[in-house]
Amino acid sequence: MALIAPPMRYTDAGSVTWPAGLSQYSASDTSSADQFNRRYGESMLPNIDYLVWVRRWLWLVLLGTLLGGGIAFGIAATTAPTYQSSATLLINASSTPNALTYTDVLLSQQLTLTYSKIAVQDPVLAQVIQEGHLPFTVIQLQKMVSAAPVLQTQLITITANTHDAKQAATIANLVANVFITQQHDRMAKGDASNAVSVVAPAQVPASPVSPRVKLDTVLGMVVGLLAAVGFIALVTYFDDTIKSHNDVDRALQLPVLGLVQRNVGQAVVTVGADSVAQDRHSAEVFRVVRANLGFATASYRSKILLVTSTQKAEGKTTTIAKLAVALAEAGKRVVLVDADLRLSSLHRMFKLDNRRGLSNLLVDPVASPAELLPYLQQTPLPTLRVLTAGVMPPNPTELLQSENMATLLAMLAELADVVLIDSPPVLAVADAMTIAPNVQGILFIIESGSIRLGRLNEALGRLRRSGTPILGVILNKVKADTEGYYYYAYDGYYSSSGKPATEHVNGVIEVVEHGAAPVGDGKSGSRRQG
Repeated sequence: MALIAPPMRYTDAGSVTWPAGLSQYSASDTSSADQFNRRYGESMLPNIDYLVWVRRWLWLVLLGTLLGGGIAFGIAATTAPTYQSSATLLINASSTPNALTYTDVLLSQQLTLTYSKIAVQDPVLAQVIQEGHLPFTVIQLQKMVSAAPVLQTQLITITANTHDAKQAATIANLVANVFITQQHDRMAKGDASNAVSVVAPAQVPASPVSPRVKLDTVLGMVVGLLAAVGFIALVTYFDDTIKSHNDVDRALQLPVLGLVQRNVGQAVVTVGADSVAQDRHSAEVFRVVRANLGFATASYRSKILLVTSTQKAEGKTTTIAKLAVALAEAGKRVVLVDADLRLSSLHRMFKLDNRRGLSNLLVDPVASPAELLPYLQQTPLPTLRVLTAGVMPPNPTELLQSENMATLLAMLAELADVVLIDSPPVLAVADAMTIAPNVQGILFIIESGSIRLGRLNEALGRLRRSGTPILGVILNKVKADTEGYYYYAYDGYYSSSGKPATEHVNGVIEVVEHGAAPVGDGKSGSRRQG
């Protein structure tokens, strides 16, 4: 998981402007935030929604456009061309030989509609087929030929459409000539009062009228573009999952402490015999999360923090482990408690023995904080210790709800600066709700794009009923195209720094901002070089 900075603006005085009108806090741990602000500022923030949308959906818009254009081009290129040719007839109805009156003009205009119907009737088309030796039936020819009057004139246009250019002109002229012949035969011999003549014979067309490959391709691209945009609008309308810090601000009204990008290669915390190694991007942004957590807990004086999520597989355990490392790196005395008694995993991550742990202390409690120390297993970081889950009991919820749990947490608070509790998801079991009243703050992990708003509100509602404040959200597994600006800002910063991609933190070569003693001994350590 690559990591990206949270949507907060830090000031030189060490204060932070929270979204949704939240109050400001102060803390000394602002070095990472200051580096980020000095380099990147807020110049692009007003446009981030637009840029995020473009980064996320541009591929689909381009795909829809190209696909629509490609389909249209393929159809147009494989369709047989159709040629069109037209002959124009003049209707000259005269009531007085050798004279033309206004009444004659009106009569001629009325006759154009009648004649345009007669010109494409079966008797005319049958004779056209016979004279032209055409390989069509009358029904087939009717689909190829049309006749229409030209409005406000004495003209009729006879049009033929075929796949052969010369044939189109031949058919249009044949229809015109056969119609004139039959019309004259209907009149009395020598009567020219209703004369019909060809004023513009049909010509062989130079190019087909369809398909128009270029035009059809452009129209296909436009249709593909509109279809893609419509699909995106539909998906966006019905998708109510939380994906970005703006979604958290608008829908949940909670501060975002950090954004963790979806990147499997950077999700690993490698624990060795004397060091903890992780990706530099991961380490740096969890330092920013650490700073934000300092701001969030300043007014609550919170030492005991519950970390939970809506459902399983949201990256909660990896997130709490990285946060614990970041806090220990800063010299905080940290106790990491695995309260997921059903699916414990912190012992595997830190390579610790899980034969005894929290479940043992809840069943057989100790009398003083000093008696807890044998249960707190040491890690390569001298200020970070882990209380593993222990053997899974038959009644996890009842044990976590017991008075022994509250007493145990109070003892741990005496031994550490921060106690982080990894609990099961809220909607999976009731364990998180039973622990919540005994802690001083809650950190909520949300997997970007996977949890619907209704389930989130249900989980947060259960936690709020405990009365413990929800300090903020860590948005996990964020796609690069969702919060690309923040991620690539950090990526660019470190790609130009020349620093290695992985850093090691241990008790011999300590990369800490403030030295501190291991948990429980009450002494301050110092930075050492070896």
